[in-house]
Amino acid sequence: MLERIRSDFVANVSHELRTPITIVRANAETLINGAIDDPEYGPRFLSAQIFASGLASKKGLQATLSIVSLWIY
Repeated sequence: MLERIRSDFVANVSHELRTPITIVRANAETLINGAIDDPEYGPRFLSAQIFASGLASKKGLQATLSIVSLWIY
């Protein structure tokens, strides 16, 4: 039972951390492919999409560290 909970936890954490990183990577690729030169879409990708994904990654990591600290103590 405990092993199943640990396995599910690792799978969920992995997903929660990979999703924003994948979004950042896709947006960076879009910028490299020319969106950075587009006056309408370049700033949107830089300011909204990538920044929001970075915040989501940070929140996911903070939540994970909080849960892990509960397990340790």
